[in-house]
Amino acid sequence: MEQKEGFALFSKFIGPIKEAVFFFPLVAAFITIPYAIYEYRKYGAILFLRTVLVYSFVLYMMCAYFLIILPLPDPEKVAQSTAPYYQLIPFNDVIDIFRTCKVDWSRPATYYKLIWNSAFFQVLFNILLTVPFGVYMRYFFKRSRMQTLCLTFCLSLFFELTQLSGLYGLYPRPYRLADVCDLMSNTLGGFIGYCAAPRLTGWLPTPDRMKEVAYQRSQKVSLMRRIFAAGIDCIVLMFLMVAVLQVIPNPPSPSELTASQRLLYVFGYYTLFVLFYFGILEWLLGGRTPGKLMLHIRLADSRTMKRPKLWQCLVRYGLFYVLILPMPLLALVLAGNSGGTLEVVVSLALLMLFVIFCVFVIIHTGIRGGKLPHAYCSQTEDVNTMKRREKTGEKKERAVAK
Repeated sequence: MEQKEGFALFSKFIGPIKEAVFFFPLVAAFITIPYAIYEYRKYGAILFLRTVLVYSFVLYMMCAYFLIILPLPDPEKVAQSTAPYYQLIPFNDVIDIFRTCKVDWSRPATYYKLIWNSAFFQVLFNILLTVPFGVYMRYFFKRSRMQTLCLTFCLSLFFELTQLSGLYGLYPRPYRLADVCDLMSNTLGGFIGYCAAPRLTGWLPTPDRMKEVAYQRSQKVSLMRRIFAAGIDCIVLMFLMVAVLQVIPNPPSPSELTASQRLLYVFGYYTLFVLFYFGILEWLLGGRTPGKLMLHIRLADSRTMKRPKLWQCLVRYGLFYVLILPMPLLALVLAGNSGGTLEVVVSLALLMLFVIFCVFVIIHTGIRGGKLPHAYCSQTEDVNTMKRREKTGEKKERAVAK
């Protein structure tokens, strides 16, 4: 009977963890782009180990949150409940252990019941819930002991207020007890995690070492870093195009144009905006765009490493954004509105050229680390503009080491 009670309590915590693991990919996908932009902007590179640590912290926080809100009960049953809202007696959980353990003090063989009962497991899980939080605070976020205690207390208070509010008013009343003993147990767990962090993470590189490696890798602008910068620029360009097209007087109605005319009309405006934004504007800004500025990148003449010339900007982005990138879309439009064999042949030719370009990018750039065709033709390359910035805390640590 006692073993069944213990296993039932363990299974009670497995369900919320499974739910957190199930929803984690959605959350991870949602935060990937902001996280990548933040890492590239601050450090210039994304390290695999640092990414694993960040995402593991997100997964841990999801598990902890799901453990305090799941399983969700039926609102009608909650409305009919008469259980108390909160418990404000300190150490009441310890009293529950002695009250429910049924230990016969004259028989030492029954002493194991002190740690094999639901009340003890509840206290133990409340402590273990925040042990990882204390480890993360000390190792990854470099918080002091007092800061870790305060942050753990605030996290536990957030959990208890979540329960007391009936999941922020979604339920007519609290369906779980807000217990002051949980605040104490959770804070103790954070302190234990803080003390155990050096032994648990001693085999891992320090966060400062990971930052140093990221700064070293940032000196060479990676393909992914350029892709994210281009993505930011494309978003800015899209809003710019929408804003400008709104003020153009009497634009032709789509119903007045044939399919080919609509294609030429849209492609013509697209070409003008691309050449202005990535060509003229980037040249005026000294090889920078909003995306490049955000991720500390600058376009430079590959021979002099100085500001690129106007023709270099026009050739580089004209080749890529006007000739190469639209190939699949143009091929699909021509194939969908084909009136003869010529359109089909042109569509297939465009698709083949784009596939050849992609293969070239994978082999020459991804494997050999070479340049893309438009970079060769324009004699330009992206260079890193990030400078190593030493924080005040790092200066103090260096002074203490000396």
